[in-house]
Amino acid sequence: MNFTKTAFALAALGTVATAELKVATVNIAQLFDGYYKTAETQKVVNLEKAKMQKENDSRLEKIRGLKEKHDKLTQELGDPSITEKKKIDLMKEFEQVREQGTALERERMEYIKRRTAALNEKAADDARAIFGEISEEITLISEADGYDVVLNKQGVTAKGVPIFLYANETLDITPKIKAKLDEKAPK
Repeated sequence: MNFTKTAFALAALGTVATAELKVATVNIAQLFDGYYKTAETQKVVNLEKAKMQKENDSRLEKIRGLKEKHDKLTQELGDPSITEKKKIDLMKEFEQVREQGTALERERMEYIKRRTAALNEKAADDARAIFGEISEEITLISEADGYDVVLNKQGVTAKGVPIFLYANETLDITPKIKAKLDEKAPK
């Protein structure tokens, strides 16, 4: 009996507390995509990708040169008119070229893997910093305007289902946050 009264009292308090909550929604993806620092970061990432591609192309050119030399040696080795001494010399050169090409390809692949990982890590760090700034602005505005809860209206469950199937547009403070973030942009 006492448990039932307590449960009803807690349910009533929860209903009252919920009715008094001041709630807002925000579109984090829209803020992130529209923030000037996101564009600046993307420019840096694109420049680094271009540098990486240029270096990769240079390495590929060396490998292609060795491939051509390898193919030429293969043709020469197939010539029945060459002497046994010449064949032995060509085989040594053929093995050196093959080993050099294999080593250069391995180095190229390691370079791409290492640079891609570093670039991805830098992009993730930059994104975290940008999200931190956006979150800070959301907190400042939410506290100033007296919001109890601010929800990301683009949130989805692990299965990709939207968390909020409907939210009244009057709850959306994204434009207000965006305006504050835009004030920080260099003129």
